[in-house]
Amino acid sequence: MITMKNIFILFFFTCSISALQAQYTTPSLVENTAIPKYNWLKTEGKKAIPAFSLSFIAGTAWGLHEAINYRKDVFFKRFPGANRQYFDPAISWENKYMRPGVPVQLTDAKHLSFAINNIALSGAISAATVYCTVPIVRPKQGRKWWHIPARMLIQSAAVSAGYAAGNWLTFSQFFHP
Repeated sequence: MITMKNIFILFFFTCSISALQAQYTTPSLVENTAIPKYNWLKTEGKKAIPAFSLSFIAGTAWGLHEAINYRKDVFFKRFPGANRQYFDPAISWENKYMRPGVPVQLTDAKHLSFAINNIALSGAISAATVYCTVPIVRPKQGRKWWHIPARMLIQSAAVSAGYAAGNWLTFSQFFHP
């Protein structure tokens, strides 16, 4: 049975595995088929995978948040066995008062998806920022001046594209009325 928990786990592990694969793949182990002039673009694109993956998770979480709020009928049609006390914002707000010792982010799906969105997006932006500031802190000889702005542009595009893709797939495709 497909549940939202299983879908989140699938997205999280898929993106995590791709991010780890990109992190530990070294250029010496990969056959270089790119034009030598554009080798830096190939490696920069691979290093944008963690930021893309985390922002994809954030976009997916926000798409679920919006679907729960604005397309409840489609959500409950797609998941007929979903617990309304947890997934329906009209009544799930009562959960935080029924369970006073539990953090609010865990009391209903609306707050949990919002928290996952914030955590994953913060992680994506942090990963992109750290990766972009490393060449400024530790400059290399022979690096062209435009590699740093290009790196920033690639990381920004990866974060934006990942977020937009996750949100679009969840809200506009999976929960389409």
